[in-house]
Amino acid sequence: MQDGLRILLLNWRDSGHPEGGGAESFCERVASGLAALGHEVTVRCARYPGAAPDETVDGVAYVRRGGRFTVYPRAALALVRQRRRGYDVVLDVQNGMPFWAPLFTRALVVNVTHHLHREQWTAVFGPTLGRVGWWLKCAEALYSGILAFTRYNSPPCPSA
Repeated sequence: MQDGLRILLLNWRDSGHPEGGGAESFCERVASGLAALGHEVTVRCARYPGAAPDETVDGVAYVRRGGRFTVYPRAALALVRQRRRGYDVVLDVQNGMPFWAPLFTRALVVNVTHHLHREQWTAVFGPTLGRVGWWLKCAEALYSGILAFTRYNSPPCPSA
């Protein structure tokens, strides 16, 4: 490969996170595979106690900023700041909440949705905010025309 692509994976955690699991392992396998092919790969995720804010593992740069909820606005800000130099491809990995990458980058955005957390929205945020969050999660118009990958059949999103 002549020139590798600059690829960013947005995922809310990495596998070292105390709540990390299968989605994080998937993300890291994809990232290390892309790096092995000669691409410049960055994983942007939340920071957690004991984690280095910046680290390179298997040729993949890990940038850990923000926490459970602040990882999303921190990622958006980073994308806006990177617009000039930019990424070629951004994988917006959704684990309950999108990063809204199409709003903040000119790069090709690939949407990866492992599963939807319909019931968890109201359990975490209560009935009112839970409904708002679920609707935001389902605001698919933003991702129309975006390459998407999912492993599961998702429940239908509510009408607007």
